[in-house]
Amino acid sequence: MRLAVVITCALAVGACSDDGNPGGPRLLPGPPCPTDLEQVSSQVFQPGCIDAGCHGSGDRAGGLDLETNALELELFGRESALCGGETRILAGDGEGSLLVMKLRGTQDRA
Repeated sequence: MRLAVVITCALAVGACSDDGNPGGPRLLPGPPCPTDLEQVSSQVFQPGCIDAGCHGSGDRAGGLDLETNALELELFGRESALCGGETRILAGDGEGSLLVMKLRGTQDRA
């Protein structure tokens, strides 16, 4: 399960370089790709989702709390409250996971 968490979260934040992907986005230098859920939380969720006032323990937009100690339970296999029942993160299927689509800006808005 831990490996699935790391792989899915790595997909969620995108690739660290565009090597071999000449048409891919140019990424700014930054910290290395997160390798576990704790690093994803501190490098991605904290600055982009919690500090922005959307998904902290006091805000919980759409019922999603990214500050919880039970982050895996909050994300994996759980349906989104606001996005047509889509699953937040599908273990082993980053491309089909709502969180990955939202981070990439590829979620269809119906």
